[in-house]
Amino acid sequence: MPTPEDASDLLQEVGVVVLASNEAPTDAREFISWCRGIAHNLALHHWRAARRRNDALTGLGSAYDSGETPVTSLETILADRESLAMCLQSLDEPSRQLLKLKYIDGKTSTEIAQILGQSPEAVRMRIMRLREAIRLRFWPPDAPSEDQRLTDSGAH
Repeated sequence: MPTPEDASDLLQEVGVVVLASNEAPTDAREFISWCRGIAHNLALHHWRAARRRNDALTGLGSAYDSGETPVTSLETILADRESLAMCLQSLDEPSRQLLKLKYIDGKTSTEIAQILGQSPEAVRMRIMRLREAIRLRFWPPDAPSEDQRLTDSGAH
């Protein structure tokens, strides 16, 4: 962990998981290995979440890299929102419900899986496929990239 605060947070999370579990090994060596495995998994989860946050930020385009704030016209924002709304309306009800549970209600894949009676893996795959379908509808492959749109709007 990069900072003592992160390490402290990780230790607290491990403690919570250990205390909440009814399946802790009774042998001391097995217990230590089990705790290390929990710490390892939680650390991986932390790094994956941080990478997702960084990936989201780096995907904003080179205008941010240069320190400039991209300027997007109100018309462009409204057109994008309208396109997104039309795209979402074109989805079937189960797909809209899935996206609502994930992005509006903030449910995890496991929680959604329990609600829908599916496996968490199936839920994650459906969400990934829906996001890709929306991305392709919203930004078709022949459409200008976000960087090109920002450049064309005078943000550079």
